[in-house]
Amino acid sequence: MNLRIAIRWCAIAGLCAWHGLVHAAIVAMVLDVKGQASITYAGRTSAAQIATSVQEDTKVEIGSGGQVSLVHYATREQLTVAGPAVVMITATAVKSVEGAQVQSRKLADDQAKITTNYRGRVVPGALAMRGMRPPVEITYPREGETILGVERAFAWEADDPQGKFQVRLFVGEKQLAEQTVTGASLAPAKLAVLAPGITYRIRVVVGDEKPAEVKFTIATPERREALQSLKPKDRSSVEPWVLYAMALEVDGVVSDAKEAWSVVAKIRPEAAGVARRLAR
Repeated sequence: MNLRIAIRWCAIAGLCAWHGLVHAAIVAMVLDVKGQASITYAGRTSAAQIATSVQEDTKVEIGSGGQVSLVHYATREQLTVAGPAVVMITATAVKSVEGAQVQSRKLADDQAKITTNYRGRVVPGALAMRGMRPPVEITYPREGETILGVERAFAWEADDPQGKFQVRLFVGEKQLAEQTVTGASLAPAKLAVLAPGITYRIRVVVGDEKPAEVKFTIATPERREALQSLKPKDRSSVEPWVLYAMALEVDGVVSDAKEAWSVVAKIRPEAAGVARRLAR
């Protein structure tokens, strides 16, 4: 009986400890990693990776020739640490422990807002098991997505991509437009005039098969302009692209965020696996 009670208390203590790990304050996020670097929190060590959330009282070790760039939420700074070095991330600062060469710059207000909104986001794993492929699957836009404009064609996948598809557009339960097309895409302007700030539903049907449908919203001109102003120039370093991808994700601009993460993967090939996971 005593052993059973002891085991039960150990389980409770372990659960509390796990709960504390999950809910500890997130104070920073990794923007870029070059070379070898690790993150140690509560006795657990893992490799530093792009878009890793960092909790307070975390140790970051950077190997010789390596470099870690991160954003600290409280100070609103982008900090770059060159190795070999060891730093501690606290709720209020990045503190040098050993050999740290730290460069810092203040984030612009819009960049600081991105990171604050993104704080604590967890990248979902592939939780859904894929069964048989549906007869039609809409690939753009995605369910619940905000799209920046109507220049990009609606697109879908099907067993016969050159088949005939019936495309319908709704607001709520009211049908606004309908068109039959050959091929797996349709320019939005050929279907209807779409207004900013409105949530639409597009439905694609082939034959008597089960239809595919998604809801999407057109971004307001102000939001579109704000996001486009954040888009990095060609040949930019990886950090602005990570911030841009995060901004798109926060605003639900899923497809563009996926493309931005793909750019991150091209700039930093060793982080391609992380970027692909973030782009799901």
